[in-house]
Amino acid sequence: VENIGDAFMVASGLPMCNGTRHMHGIATMSLPFLSAILHCQSGHMPEEKLKPWIGLHTGSQN
Repeated sequence: VENIGDAFMVASGLPMCNGTRHMHGIATMSLPFLSAILHCQSGHMPEEKLKPWIGLHTGSQN
């Protein structure tokens, strides 16, 4: 997991290859993460809802 500005980047299959299950692994991790974020509330702005988004990239790590 790497923090990039206001985003978190997660990679699957690095540094050890995990076959062809990269997308499944990331999607399986991201759905509970998304659900948990939707139930979070900011202490100083309780009326504001977090608006998370998840993008999946299937290219190489280069």
